[in-house]
Parts: sequence; structure tokens; C-alpha cells
Amino acid sequence: MNIWSIAVDNKVAVYLLMVLILMFGWSSYTGLPREATPDVKIPLVIVAIPYIGVSPVDIEGLITQPLERAGSSPCAGQSEFLAVAASE
Repeated sequence: MNIWSIAVDNKVAVYLLMVLILMFGWSSYTGLPREATPDVKIPLVIVAIPYIGVSPVDIEGLITQPLERAGSSPCAGQSEFLAVAASE
């Protein structure tokens, strides 16, 4: 006898087993701990400053380098600073 013939012969037992599994799954799901606002730390800060009509070299001198100097001191835990100046 294989499992299929046992399941077909005992329909009530299969339905009861299915209901028990669903009830156990639902009780496990509702018992899981959840937080409304979990504490997630994103290790990335993006600063975008559009300056239309200026070359990337000028943007680097006027905006990027002063931002790098100003941004390096307050972020004590920063490991890397990446600056990109590009034209459209």
C-alpha cells in the first residue's frame, strides 16, 4: 500500500491533519515578534547637487572639494568617501 491509497481511504483523517497543520502555522505566525519601526542603519549617504551649465572640473573645485572637507570631520565612523562630478 502506498501513501496515496491510505490518504484516499481515510479522507477524514487527512482533513483533520490539514486543519491541525493550518492551525499550528497560524499560531506560529501570530506568535512571531514584530516591530513597527525596526532600527535599521543604512551605511550610505548620497548628496546630489545639480549645477547645470558648469564643467565637471569647476564642480569639483566649487562644490565637491569643500563638501569633502566639511563632510570628513562629523562622520567619525566613515570608512570611505566617494565623490563623482559629471556632466549631462
